[in-house]
Amino acid sequence: MPGLFRQMRTIVDKHKEQVTFAGAASTLSGYVIRIAAGAGVGLADAGHTWALQRDDVLAVPLAEEEHITTFVLHKHQRFGIAEPLQRFLAHIRTLS
Repeated sequence: MPGLFRQMRTIVDKHKEQVTFAGAASTLSGYVIRIAAGAGVGLADAGHTWALQRDDVLAVPLAEEEHITTFVLHKHQRFGIAEPLQRFLAHIRTLS
């Protein structure tokens, strides 16, 4: 998630001059566990925040709307795009 990290760091840097990034988690669940343990605060998009809800973690929306770009990378298939990926792309198009 280096691209996502870079985008989220840009969002954080806009709102605070000095931010210390103490560490990163390799999985989303590991990220939430660190926050729940009191190791710091985190920044996540709405979909991941909803999917990883916990009673011991408070999710607060940003005061200003922000946008994060998501790229879909897939292996080129000889016979075109696989059906599951076609469905995913069709779903994403309905969101924008």
